[in-house]
Amino acid sequence: MTHSSPTLLRSGVRWAEAATLLVLATAIVGCASVRYKQVKADSPRPQTSPPACSGSLEIGQRCMARVQADQLYTSTGLNVKARQTYKVEVPPDQVWYDAERRNVPPKGEPGSFLMNLGKRLKRHSNVDWFTLMAEVTDPCMKYSLGESNNLNTAPFIQVQHDGVLTMYPNDALPRMFYGNNSGHIWVFIERLADSTAY
Repeated sequence: MTHSSPTLLRSGVRWAEAATLLVLATAIVGCASVRYKQVKADSPRPQTSPPACSGSLEIGQRCMARVQADQLYTSTGLNVKARQTYKVEVPPDQVWYDAERRNVPPKGEPGSFLMNLGKRLKRHSNVDWFTLMAEVTDPCMKYSLGESNNLNTAPFIQVQHDGVLTMYPNDALPRMFYGNNSGHIWVFIERLADSTAY
């Protein structure tokens, strides 16, 4: 008699969860898309706003970036360096959608029963669905270079590695689960005095 290892059993459970969610997602929302499509409920551009983020900021400077709901990472346009500190503010009236579920950033939501069947597929399993997150990535946005920042818990980012500042909603992986997201939000980013914590 042979016994399956706990690791293999856990792996099999995760694949079963992913397969179940894949079937449900296909039945409910159809094909996934990684290209941004404007929706009627797009968040309005703030009337009074700083310039668009591009390159880098000096201490005390602010800029504005758009974050898309259907992307694994959205570049803010800022190149950041280790030890720098930033504050992120979400202006009023910003909303985006996880399928038909409306979310007001930076907050997320606990999710429905069906969503939570796949809780272990969430990028950050202990953070609410669709919470606004920030990470520093490589220039091509293929991999993270540091810790994830839950911007609902704390709107500050203390950069640990040189790279590109990106943001995204906390959703399930793989990428196809981002395909039913829609809308975008605007954020203000301000550079604060450099951190001495590292």
